[in-house]
Amino acid sequence: MLLGLTITCLLFPALTVPFSLLGYISKNKVQRVLGLFFLALFMGLMAMCFRDPKTDPDIVRYIAAVKDYANVSFFRAFNHGSYENLYVIDIWFWIIAKTGNYQLIAGTSVFFTYLISLYVLQDYAHSKSFNLRQRVYTLFLLMGLMNFCFSVNALRSELAFAMILLAVYRELYQKRRSVWTYFLYVLPIFMHFAAILLVLIRFIVSTKKRYVKIILMMLLLAPLVVETLVGIVDMLLSQLAVISYTQAFLKRTLMYFNWDTGGWATVVKDSGYYLLNKVFSYSVLVMMALAFWNIKRSKKKLWDEKLENYFAIYFFVIIACFFMQTPSYQRFTFVFFPYGAALFGQYVRENASHKVTAWAFNTVVCCLAMVGYFLSFYMLNTMIPVEKFVIDVLTYSPLFS
Repeated sequence: MLLGLTITCLLFPALTVPFSLLGYISKNKVQRVLGLFFLALFMGLMAMCFRDPKTDPDIVRYIAAVKDYANVSFFRAFNHGSYENLYVIDIWFWIIAKTGNYQLIAGTSVFFTYLISLYVLQDYAHSKSFNLRQRVYTLFLLMGLMNFCFSVNALRSELAFAMILLAVYRELYQKRRSVWTYFLYVLPIFMHFAAILLVLIRFIVSTKKRYVKIILMMLLLAPLVVETLVGIVDMLLSQLAVISYTQAFLKRTLMYFNWDTGGWATVVKDSGYYLLNKVFSYSVLVMMALAFWNIKRSKKKLWDEKLENYFAIYFFVIIACFFMQTPSYQRFTFVFFPYGAALFGQYVRENASHKVTAWAFNTVVCCLAMVGYFLSFYMLNTMIPVEKFVIDVLTYSPLFS
């Protein structure tokens, strides 16, 4: 059945939308899983149609990088590109290059990222007994809070971060400490240097509470702390992979903190779009904090203490990134906002009896989601005319492309 439906959807991608929605609202567990799969598949197929952008976004650079692997043997693929010691990227790019369909690099990343996000949202909704209205509400929020164009262009960081947050969710919320959970911690380290930070946070939350508080205070002085750490780590020998990884990550982070003018930083500084995007992201974080505080104030158990501490540190990492001129914060918010959608759904469920408060909160959150949809469509239209893109999506078939 799954194979037949998948082939049908690959022939007629538009059919994935009704299939996914019918599955998502179903009470049957298998059908719910199929709904997630087909909605993520549709997003992946949309990414496959993200072709020939008018501007020069990151996806153009990634496709060019993939093409370099086309005539390379498997064993020569390691460290072949510009991503030193990121072996998962080497393997991934090599496989895509051998298919000859370079758009798959965007399609696969977007598919798995959305699949992870949708899975977490639905699993959380099921564990908290969300009703149909609440599940549809959280899905609407998730799709609005996740910027599709960003998912196409930040394909390494989004997938790596989504995998680590899934590992955290599996370990600390679902209590599933299997080999697959730890595999999800390790694999992203070989996809993006910043993945080290997310794994490090997981170790920090296992320490004493006072260390967590120290880390939170250090994040408020992030530029100074990073500059100090760069000086310390540079004195270490870099033969060990973990040290070279850490050095590369810290130096790149410091570069982003110091990058105020020139190139991309100037473009962002003079852009009304990126100003709105920053205000939007900050507002969503504020609403997440308010929802979390409200639920905790009612003395109702929300999450495991370690999971709460993890998200607290992650939250302040994002706040620290707001001090950067470039929108680097979006690498972290993109995969964090699905958890925000789940939190908003929990808030609605807990405050169902307070109709005025719940209505006011829902109005603000839904307006933010609409702003998110606008930002996504506006960004898409600057790269590819929306009308052309929609026609391509509705008529595209990967089996005949």
